[in-house]
Amino acid sequence: MNYADELKQLIEQNLYRRLRDVRIIDSSRAIVDGREVILLCSNDYLGLSSNKEVIDYAISDVSSISQCSSRLVAGNDPMLVELENRLAEHKAKDRALVYPTGYMASLAIAALVDEHSIIYSDELNHASIIDACRLSRARIKVFKHNDVASLEEELLASSIITTSSPSRKKVVVTEGVFSMDGDMARLDEIGRLCREYDAMLIVDDAHGDFIYGSNHRGTAEYMNAEHCVDVIISSMSKALGCFGGYIAGSKEVVEYLINRSRTFIYTSALPALFAKAALKALEIIKYGIIKHDGKTLHLQDRLIANARMLREALASRGFNLKGSTHIIPVLIGDEKVALEFASMLFKHGIFVQAIRYPTVARGSARIRVSVTALHDDDALKHVADVFSIVGKDLNLI
Repeated sequence: MNYADELKQLIEQNLYRRLRDVRIIDSSRAIVDGREVILLCSNDYLGLSSNKEVIDYAISDVSSISQCSSRLVAGNDPMLVELENRLAEHKAKDRALVYPTGYMASLAIAALVDEHSIIYSDELNHASIIDACRLSRARIKVFKHNDVASLEEELLASSIITTSSPSRKKVVVTEGVFSMDGDMARLDEIGRLCREYDAMLIVDDAHGDFIYGSNHRGTAEYMNAEHCVDVIISSMSKALGCFGGYIAGSKEVVEYLINRSRTFIYTSALPALFAKAALKALEIIKYGIIKHDGKTLHLQDRLIANARMLREALASRGFNLKGSTHIIPVLIGDEKVALEFASMLFKHGIFVQAIRYPTVARGSARIRVSVTALHDDDALKHVADVFSIVGKDLNLI
């Protein structure tokens, strides 16, 4: 393989990526390449990564940077166990298991199935889920995005196979809030199908957890479908503002993962100071109230209000949007135009990413906007105005 030629092709196809210098101020602002800008591509949806209470608690009484060991060797700090107990309580599940990253937690799906299993995966599932399916050796059936009829068709087609082989496990896996389309999985209907066809339901709710539902337990609670979900995968580096991933489920599932999940067994444990940060963030999440710039913010309410405000403003200006959540994809289509759009926004002091293939399908490039609870009204109005200027310059509206 000639890497230079491959890189040249990426440049020609407008698919080349480069790293930029980014220093986060808070979830609404950053210094990018030496310039302060409005930040619209952070997953720190509630702004907790810069919360002083969280930071102070995390670094208090620090005795080491890392345990420098797998949890099954010398890395099982009591803070991790406490965090898992709190996460299980948060999700109303028997047990939870913490992983060093959300990606590694998703890969653990591979441990829950074998070559005799069938996985039914939404076509827009995250790359980590796709990789887990490939690693699992299971038979993979992809159903149309958030299409309950398509899923039932696949389940029905496979029912003959599973009837003749009762030991064959069926697993449906979907995201809760889809990270690039900004829509919610129809978990109530998907859950009904899983019960009807005796399939396990696994939900990766990295982008919905700590935000939706009356207790902020995520998309399944919001959709009144918690009783249908067998295993929940989530991230602590999004709305919780911390780091790491976790899985919540039955006692048997967690014990099995401790013994069989390679991404748990063969890696160093999440550093205890990150677990401490997550514990403090969980306290704040429970009530959802912080002080910011002299104001009292109700975090989840503020996030949803901000998302609604910006969605309505962009839609009224003629942009083609997807989804219904705090993730707002502005559809562009052409990869080159999407790059130009992002570049022009940056010149106006707004930092947001052009999302292109292979993250999304070719020809469906977009600007992925993610608002947070810390954006104020003036900033969002300015964002909408700048989008309108750039959109007109590029003949998109």
